[in-house]
Amino acid sequence: MTVKLNGTIRIPVNQQAKMLPLMEDHIAATLKEVGNMSFAITQDATDPEIFHVSEEFVDQGAFDFHQKRGGASPWGIESKELKRDFKISRD
Repeated sequence: MTVKLNGTIRIPVNQQAKMLPLMEDHIAATLKEVGNMSFAITQDATDPEIFHVSEEFVDQGAFDFHQKRGGASPWGIESKELKRDFKISRD
């Protein structure tokens, strides 16, 4: 059963110089994870503080690993207070 996460994260403009390099490292690390099928974060075309997140993992175990690894990464630590609006689905 695949696990998909879709939604948004808000990164205030005044935090982007610090956060975006951490986010790029997080994306690169995630794409190398076993069980990752896709992972993308893109900036909204009209609101520069909104970033669209799309993730897909082969199963719950791969998703759980990603959550644990990501949460302990510099991105996870520094971004934990950012506003997120995510929906998770399982197919």
